[in-house]
Amino acid sequence: LIAFLFCSFLLSPVHSVPFISKESELKMGQSADKEVILQYGVYQDKALQLYVNEIGQRLISKLVNKEFQKFHFKLIDSSEINAFALPGGYIYVTRGLLAALNSEAELASVIGHEIGHVTLHHGAKMVVRSIGAQILTIGGVIASPKNASQWIAISTTLFQQISMGYGREAELESDAQGMMNSV
Repeated sequence: LIAFLFCSFLLSPVHSVPFISKESELKMGQSADKEVILQYGVYQDKALQLYVNEIGQRLISKLVNKEFQKFHFKLIDSSEINAFALPGGYIYVTRGLLAALNSEAELASVIGHEIGHVTLHHGAKMVVRSIGAQILTIGGVIASPKNASQWIAISTTLFQQISMGYGREAELESDAQGMMNSV
């Protein structure tokens, strides 16, 4: 019964993030930002850095609910065509993506989408879901030590299904938010 209630809680489409404060989200983002910069490096063209930041800050200035006081927009040195966001307002665009885009409107749309991930707390929600899955696995192993390997396999499959569904939902939600953010 507890596992069922916890899974129901994990699947609920609530925008607030239980168990994780905005301060904790900000700290998660700050910590992960250092790792991103170490892994990719910041692209060393100041004019392009300012350009990406200016577009991001312009989009943020139009938001009614910013969620975080400050957002950080960075152009990272990777040829991959990608953009991503971390909890707490850290948003990254790769130089590969920047080169593939055809207009400022396209860049604004991508950044707006990533802002949606931040303001909708998608990263923090995934952390809560991951912790929940670990608790569910440990609980099952403790409750039935003889069937521990089966329980681990079942809970791993269950969490993968939750994550996949949440990923699609989060992307669609961020797409909608991104369109509103970039208008």
